[in-house]
Formats: sequence, C-alpha cells, structure tokens
Amino acid sequence: MKTLAAKDIYASPGLRRAIGELIRRIDAGLPELDEPVKMVIAGGIAVNFYCGERVTLDVDASFSRRILLPADLVVPYQTTDGKTLSVHLDLNYNTSFAILHEDFEDDAVHVEDEEFSGRNIRAFLLSPVDLVVSKIARFEGPDRGDISALARERLVTPAAVVQRANEALSYFVGNVDRVRFNLKEALHLIEQAQLDSMPAARRRNDRI
Repeated sequence: MKTLAAKDIYASPGLRRAIGELIRRIDAGLPELDEPVKMVIAGGIAVNFYCGERVTLDVDASFSRRILLPADLVVPYQTTDGKTLSVHLDLNYNTSFAILHEDFEDDAVHVEDEEFSGRNIRAFLLSPVDLVVSKIARFEGPDRGDISALARERLVTPAAVVQRANEALSYFVGNVDRVRFNLKEALHLIEQAQLDSMPAARRRNDRI
C-alpha cells in the first residue's frame, strides 16, 4: 500500500485540522464496523496535500462503503494570513461522472497520520496519476493548473498517464474523441511543466 507520510503533506496546518475535523464528524456518526471505511479524497484538496497549490473549499471524496453522512459537514479554519474560510464535503461528487481507472480505490495513497483517521474511517488520496486522468475530461483552467503542479513535483510521467488513461477509457461507453484530444494536451502540459522545473544547469546540458 502506498502511503503519504505526515512530513510530506503540503497542506497548511489550518486546512489539515479542518480536513481532520471533517473526518471525525463523519466517523462519529458510524457504528462500530468490522473494517474501516476507505475515504478517497480527490480534486483540489488532494492536489493541495501533494503539492501545496490551489486551495479549494469543497472536498471531493468517495467511500468504499455506502454510509449515511451527517448534515453539518462544514468546517471553518484560519488561513496562514489570518482569513477565516470553511471547507465542506461536496455531496454531489460522484466517481461515475469522472474518467477514473477501475482500480483507483485499490491504488489510492494512504495518508499516514492519525489526524486523518477515525475509529472507522481511513483517509486516502487519489493517486497522482489517477488525479491527472480524472481531470482530462473537463480539462478547464483549474484542471490544467493541477496537472502542471503534479508534474512539477515529479509525481507523474507522460508514459504513466497515457497507460492509465487508455486503460480507463477502454471500458467507457460513448464518444471519447474529445477526451483523447485533451489527453494529448495534458501530456504537453506535463512535459512543459517538468522541463520548466528543471534546474537551469540541467536545461543547458540538455541542449549540448
């Protein structure tokens, strides 16, 4: 199982505490279970945990079991510059509407910190490559930014994205031409972001 250690989480302390409180509120409404529910966080929050970029206030998450969610899933927190914001669980998020590999849950990355674990809940992040694949269908401004951020951190490679996307698309029904076009554009974004993030000396050597 892939893990993300606490020291490698880029999210700000306030946001981390807010996500932890959100998990505790979900957990508090559950009876004692035989095995924990896997909560897989996607979207901008997952990207922020990996890269520290693009704070978003809605939490996209799926669960390995059907559970009843409490109504008060809005948690305020303070940003590093003193502003008060609130994160909330997006109840409209549905993995059926995204391009996702069928193994996304098995390959999710465990957030290895008690702050993000409850009695019956274990927090995971959508893997970086699955995050990229999930964003190529819509492929709007924030999606492009997220893909570039993951690429700059060397969390994805063009080859891995192509393989994962093609496998995911193989069991989708409908016209996927637009998605395949977006995939080509996403690959250019990844290559450019990784080139731009290389040290200047390395770029000079590559031209020799």
